[in-house]
Amino acid sequence: MFSTQSQTKCWVWSLSCPAFNVETYIFWVTFFGVLVFIFCDTSFYLRSLLDWVMNICQYKPIIGSAGIRSTHFYSGRCMTTDMQKRQSSINCSASFLRECDFAFRVFTKNYGLNDALRHLGASLVNSSNNTKFRKSLSLLQSYTVSTRVVWWDNYSFYVEQKLVRDHDKVVCAVNFSRHTVEGASPQDLLDVLPFCSCQPEMPPPEIASWMVCINVVNRELQLAGH
Repeated sequence: MFSTQSQTKCWVWSLSCPAFNVETYIFWVTFFGVLVFIFCDTSFYLRSLLDWVMNICQYKPIIGSAGIRSTHFYSGRCMTTDMQKRQSSINCSASFLRECDFAFRVFTKNYGLNDALRHLGASLVNSSNNTKFRKSLSLLQSYTVSTRVVWWDNYSFYVEQKLVRDHDKVVCAVNFSRHTVEGASPQDLLDVLPFCSCQPEMPPPEIASWMVCINVVNRELQLAGH
């Protein structure tokens, strides 16, 4: 009796569940994999992982005479993910700011800022950007992103980054970014670092003008109740 019931259940299951098809399984896995790659920006996360591994393998602590104000260089190449529609250009904000982000990660690693942040239990947040685009890049064209801290106050570091085309040394874009320190102050971080960095007495003119613009926007948002 038990054997007959088991055979009946197996027969019903075989009718309701089709036979396993390897080709169908591979098709659906590939289909959903392509959807994830397209809509979840998988290339960015793969690039981040590769950049993180290369940063560990090529880690070189830097202690310059100018301290954190010395310039760091990060090399890259214009790929298909950087292209704009109908023009060969990295001149779109998403691509250039991503390269600036990658370059700044390497900068903070090599200059010991990451270790100082962990030591103090603090974090860095990119709170503002001001970008000027000048020239474009062609596909597979190499470039260098220079990064340096130009000034800091009681709350934030102000960073200048330039994207320079390698073959003719033309500055294609310039980005100023403000990185706010949460949980500490910029001076607290600098006190932890093994080199001395002297703060300029006054911010550069372009930073001073940008700070005025930021304060005006913040004031307007506060008045609007945001």
